Amino acid sequence: LPIPSPPSSVYPSHDPSLKVAIEGASRIKDKSSRDRSLVVVLKGCRRELEDAQVADARAKWRLNAAKEIYDSCAQLLSGYTPLETRLSKKRVSSGGGASTPGTQAVKRVKHERSVEKAAALQRFAVMEATAAEANLPPSPPRPRGHVQPEGENVILPTNEVYLPEYFTAGGGMIESMVAAYRDNFYLRLTKNQADASTIDEWAPPPNNANLKSAAQLAEWIHIATHWNTGADGLDAGVFRAKHKTWYSRMKPVTYNLGRRTGIHLRQLDVGGYEGRDVKGMTVLCRYNKAGNKSIVYLEVGRLFDALFQIHALELNHRGRDATKNLADERYANIPDGTVRAFLETCPICNARRGGGLQVSITDVPI
Repeated sequence: LPIPSPPSSVYPSHDPSLKVAIEGASRIKDKSSRDRSLVVVLKGCRRELEDAQVADARAKWRLNAAKEIYDSCAQLLSGYTPLETRLSKKRVSSGGGASTPGTQAVKRVKHERSVEKAAALQRFAVMEATAAEANLPPSPPRPRGHVQPEGENVILPTNEVYLPEYFTAGGGMIESMVAAYRDNFYLRLTKNQADASTIDEWAPPPNNANLKSAAQLAEWIHIATHWNTGADGLDAGVFRAKHKTWYSRMKPVTYNLGRRTGIHLRQLDVGGYEGRDVKGMTVLCRYNKAGNKSIVYLEVGRLFDALFQIHALELNHRGRDATKNLADERYANIPDGTVRAFLETCPICNARRGGGLQVSITDVPI
C-alpha cells in the first residue's frame, strides 16, 4: 500500500568525514591546536546527532502511518465498524434528536468511512491489476463473511467430513461398560436431565451455542440454505429479518478464527450411522482455526461416539489436551466443558487415577 510521505522526504546520512577529522585531530601534537580541532569535530558530531534524531522521528512517523493504513484497510475489507462509529450511534440514541452533535458525528464518520473504503477498493484494484500483469492467478473467492448456501460459486474446503460411528465396545471396555459410560456422560453433560436413552428427545437450551439437537441443527441448515434466497413464503429480506438472531450468533468474523466462523454446508463423503447410510447428507460446517478445513457440527446424541473414537480408540485414553486438539480438528461444537465431562466419566481413566474400575462381577469376561 502506498505510504504518505512525511513532512520532509530528505533523510540525513552518516558523515564519514567526522571520523577522519577525529583521527586527524588526535595526531596533532600542539595541545591548543588539537583542542580547537576537537571542538570543531564535536560541533559536527552534535549536528549529526540532531539529524539522526530527526531521521528517527520521521521513520517512526512512517511506521505509524503504515500501521494505521494497514489496520484501516483490513477492517474495511472485513466489514468492521470503527469504534468512533459505534460511540456516535450510542450518542445519537441517548440524544433523541436529529440535530444533536452525535448525529453530525455519525454523518462525518460515515463520509470518512466511505472515502476510506473507496480508497481501499482502488488500492485493491491496483493490486489485482499488478497481479494480472505478472500472470499471477487471481485470488479465489472465499465464503468467509457471509452465510454460504448451496450452489453459490465459491471454493469450499475439500477435506473429508464425516459423522462418528455408533460404538458399543472398545478402548479396553466391554459392552456393558460402554453403555454405563454413555449414560454417565450424558447425565453429567445435561445435569441429570437426560441419559443415553432419552438424549435424542432432549432439547438443549436455545442459548447454548454448542449443545444442539438434531432438530435444531436441521433448522440451522434450513436457514443457511435459504439465507440468500428466502423460504417459507418469505423473500430474502423478510427471511433474514426473521432469523437475524441466528445470524448475529453465527456471524462470521475475520480476526482470530474461532467457533462461529465461516458457516457453510457440505455433503458427507462416507459413512453410516446406526445402520443408516448417511453418505451425501447435508451437514452444517464451519472453518477450523487455520481456515483451510471444514469441521462439522454434531448433534448432542453423537458427542459421546465422537469423543469415544478419539479418546478411547485413537489416543488410548490420553489426557484432555490431546483429546481436545484432535476434536477441534474434526468437529465444530465440542468445547472444553464437554471434553472434561467425558474424561471425568471415563471408567478406564478413573481407574488409572486410583478411583477404581466400577464394574460388577457379571461384566468381567471369562
